[in-house]
Amino acid sequence: MNSRANRVVTHAVSGASFAVPGTWQVVGEERAGDDVLALEPDHGQVFRINVVLTAVDNAGLGLADWQELTELSMPQVLHDYLLLDREDCEVAGGLPGGRRLAHHSADGLPLTIEQWFTQVGSVGHTLTATVPDTLYDTFARVMTAIAGTWRVPEVSG
Repeated sequence: MNSRANRVVTHAVSGASFAVPGTWQVVGEERAGDDVLALEPDHGQVFRINVVLTAVDNAGLGLADWQELTELSMPQVLHDYLLLDREDCEVAGGLPGGRRLAHHSADGLPLTIEQWFTQVGSVGHTLTATVPDTLYDTFARVMTAIAGTWRVPEVSG
């Protein structure tokens, strides 16, 4: 990503933010919802690579319990879900959290998701990048660069 051409995307409720290439479309930034979506430019492709930032109240669950429940629910909500890798690591500028790499399919298209997650107070934050399996190698660096710009305020929500 060329930092001079980046667009900073901010979650309206939590104040969390990330940067995407300036040509990407952003949806939901101005409304007070649970997520904000950034999409690669529309060039008539079957699937547009996208990044979604979600912030949800975890109703008293800690980070580990929230992620355990998340992992249990993924096969229920994503068709052909397969966890490829999961690690605990610092995210969003140094917060404790983790990263998940997984496969699933939508409308017969095989997809790779890479997620980074953390929790501040009771608010769980997830940054999810989704790309067709065949393009993962090409876009992995872009997705990692976007995740490297992700920041979550110490007090969110």
